[in-house]
Amino acid sequence: MVGKLEIKALEKLLLHAGFLKRQPWKGSSHYVFSKAQKHISIPYRQPHILLVYVEMAIEALAEEFETEE
Repeated sequence: MVGKLEIKALEKLLLHAGFLKRQPWKGSSHYVFSKAQKHISIPYRQPHILLVYVEMAIEALAEEFETEE
């Protein structure tokens, strides 16, 4: 069984890695996290988000840490 991740936990990880968070339109149900040329659009599903978005964030974070080395 896959554990559920809250959007706040993923947001904290992305912000700590230097991504910026914005909500494109007032009332939009998506948040966009961006850093340089990387953009991740995550729908806000309170309190948990879908696994596909977690995988996208992990991939972006992994690429970010690879470029730092």
